[in-house]
Amino acid sequence: MIIITGLGRCGTSILTKYLGMVGFALGRNVNWNKEARAGMELSTAYSITDNMHHYFLKNDEPIDLNSKCHGDYWDMTYGEAILNVDKDERQGKVDVFKDPRITWHPDLLKAWWSVRQDFQLIICHRKPEDVYKSRKALSPRYDDPKRRELIEYKIDFEEFFTTVLELGIQYKTLYFPNFLFNYNMVWNTLDSMGLRHNYDKGKKVWDDIIELKKYT
Repeated sequence: MIIITGLGRCGTSILTKYLGMVGFALGRNVNWNKEARAGMELSTAYSITDNMHHYFLKNDEPIDLNSKCHGDYWDMTYGEAILNVDKDERQGKVDVFKDPRITWHPDLLKAWWSVRQDFQLIICHRKPEDVYKSRKALSPRYDDPKRRELIEYKIDFEEFFTTVLELGIQYKTLYFPNFLFNYNMVWNTLDSMGLRHNYDKGKKVWDDIIELKKYT
């Protein structure tokens, strides 16, 4: 299983959109938000992470994977939901999904890893200063209420990436916006992680969807 993640405003959405267009399964109800130039998140996956953050970490409590999930979708514990996140027939096949929320706190990544160690990460990264500026340039309704100051972005990524290394999770990084200009690097990165697809067909899709002047 592949999870695409990053601080946000760093190319995670466009990369996920590309993978869907070249044939990889993203699950059902995964949509592109034209105004925000973002989206493509599998709600049944990110809701697990979002709920664990909201109900445990925001209250300064340890994550309880044996606790029943909040919400209407997962009628099971958090641990069971993580185990079944790409196997639930209601959401269809899932080869890869995007979840920036696992960068919010190291315990979120640890919770996922404690249940299943079969996932790899594609980490899209961007200078935190540029992430901050790009998020603030969005309409207020798209602003992330968790982060208000630049320093929080820097702390989030430092703690997240340190945890990736500590746990020994397999990962690849793509640096934004550089990777938008380098399809060959993108294709090689995806291919090395088992997301194999036709190079030439993929190049045509990439050229069609990448509008560099719009990505700020």
